[in-house]
This record gives sequence, structure tokens and C-alpha cells, in this order.
Amino acid sequence: MRVSGLAFFGSCAAVFAIGCDDGTAGSFDGRTNSDIPDLVGGDTAPDTVADTEQDTTVPDTEEDTSTPVDTADTSTPADTADTSTPTDTVSPGACPVSDELFMPYCVTCHDQDNNYPDLTPGALKYLINAPAFAYPGKTLVVAGDLAQSFLYTKVHGPGATDGSIMPPVDELPPEAVTALENWIRSGAAACENTVDPGPMTPVKPTPGATIAFTGTPSGFQASRPAWADAGTCTSQQWWKYQGDTESSSMHPGDTCISCHAQNRGPALRYAGTVYPSADEATDCRGVSGVKVELFDDNGTFATTTTNTAGNFYWKTNLVAFKPYRARLTYQGRTREMQIAQKTSGDCNTCHDASGNNGTVGRIVAP
Repeated sequence: MRVSGLAFFGSCAAVFAIGCDDGTAGSFDGRTNSDIPDLVGGDTAPDTVADTEQDTTVPDTEEDTSTPVDTADTSTPADTADTSTPTDTVSPGACPVSDELFMPYCVTCHDQDNNYPDLTPGALKYLINAPAFAYPGKTLVVAGDLAQSFLYTKVHGPGATDGSIMPPVDELPPEAVTALENWIRSGAAACENTVDPGPMTPVKPTPGATIAFTGTPSGFQASRPAWADAGTCTSQQWWKYQGDTESSSMHPGDTCISCHAQNRGPALRYAGTVYPSADEATDCRGVSGVKVELFDDNGTFATTTTNTAGNFYWKTNLVAFKPYRARLTYQGRTREMQIAQKTSGDCNTCHDASGNNGTVGRIVAP
């Protein structure tokens, strides 16, 4: 999707036959009606001398042999005299960071109604000096400074403590990254003639109900291991093995697909963890017994149920359809993903505890 120049049609340049509300009613080039010559005759004073004498001479050629006054003005007609581009219009391509990067790759997830930050064209001004909520002390965009702009870090190549690269899709074309670089270096100007949605405040999903955790499944313990992430753990049960154990219940909340790829685990197509709240720590036990469905425009194409750790997954023999959405059903309640995804299927990459990768937190049971 690319941002078009349709805003042009709402500008003064488009109202060729009406004029603009700029204090010069009925005027197209700054003149008022009183400044415009008489368009009927060149001599605006009335002719009060009567011709009473028989005149056999050549007719009075002094009456008016000049070019009729209505064509005397050979300059460009007033309504087209100003051929410069009005300052309140935007030509197609005038906001390349939106055209090349945000619109085609980001706003599927990042808009006013979904995931912080809002990357729609009208909201770009709110990125400047805005906090990266999940990373205290880091700023989304610092005008003119790539190194201090966390948004650039996420797109160009995050460090070990910066979460996953964004967007979580196939490699971006070079022109998309270049557009972001140029936009930040040149001052991160707002896209003109766009709808201002206002600043966005992340809102985390609310749990559907209080979930009771009974028993301690194999592989879990009731105290947090020293190596495990600190943070919220509603179940108060943590995975107790730091290494890999070849268990489908291992490391709930972690990035299953990328971890398996790096450590030669079973290849997965889609995988994630369902939790009772949005800010649950990795290795904390999730919610078991949640029905998870994947569907596209043609209907549901995959169904499974979360295991005792809250994990769900499908292996690579599943035919992948994109874009797709997910639906959760638990104890008669349903929660459905609103925005179709084109991501890799490694759900916990985006749905982490901090909401720092394009979501507002974990996948939450309805």
C-alpha cells in the first residue's frame, strides 16, 4: 500500500472556478473585484456629448479602434496565474518513509487502535522524543540522530537486549531502510495533509476471568530459578530447566521458532504461549486448555489446544496461509485477533512481556 497524493484535490489549487477562502473572495490572484478592469468598454466614463451634426466624413474612427478591452489583458487569466504548487499540498512520494516503510510493512499492526507506536502517516510527529515504553531511557525517534532513535535500531538491527528486529517479516528492501534513515537524519518531519489521530497510549488487554492454577505439571516448580526472568507470574510456577529438554512444555513465553532454528530443534510453522495477563515473564507457566484457531479469508485452516505450559504449536507440514488471524476460545469466551498478520508465525517474538515488539504484551486468554 502506498500513500497517494489525493490530498491535492482538497487544496486551493483544485478549486479553479470557485476561489479560495483566503480573504480575497471572488479573486484568484490576490486582486479584489474593484481592481479588475471594466470588461465591457475601455472608457469607463460615460459619453455625454451628443453628435447632432450631419457627418458625411469618414465615420468617427476615434470612437474606439483599439483592441476590445476584454482581450486587452493578454496575461495569464487570473484563475490560472499562480502556477506554483500550493504549500498545503503534498505530491505523491512526498513522505517516502511512510510510502516505502510504514504503510507497506508496519501499519498492519501499528495503528491507533492496536499496537504502540502508531505508525500511520498522521501520527509520525508523535514519534519524536516519545519513550520506548518497554525500554526505560530509550526514545523512539530523536530528530537528526540515528544512534539515539530506537525505532531505527529495531529496524536496522537490534542488539541483544533490544528485542527482535522489526518488522518480523521477510527482509526489508534496502529502499525502505534508507527512507527511514533519511527521514530521521533530515529532522523527522511530519507527513503533511494527513489526519491527526492524536497521541497513542498503549492499553493492555484485560484478562477474561481469574484463572485458577491447580497442581504442578512436570518440569515446573513453585519458585523462580535464579536464571529465569523476573516479573509477573500469575501461576507462580516456573520452568525449572535452563537448558533444552526436548519437551513441548519447555520455556513458555520464549520465541519457539527462532530458538528451534538456532538450536536445531524440531521445525515449527506457528508457535506461541497463552497467558492469563499481558505482562507475564518468560518461563512462567501459561494457561492450559485454550483452543487456538488460525484462519484466513477462506476459513479456519488449523486448530489446536494449549498444553500444560500454555504452549501451542504446529509443525512445518501445516500449509501456511498469509495473511492470517488467530482466535482463542476458553471456558466459553472468545478473543480474536483483529489485524491479519503476514509474520513468520513465531508469536512470542511480538507477544513478549513488555510489548516492545509491536504488541501490547502477551497473548491473553479470553
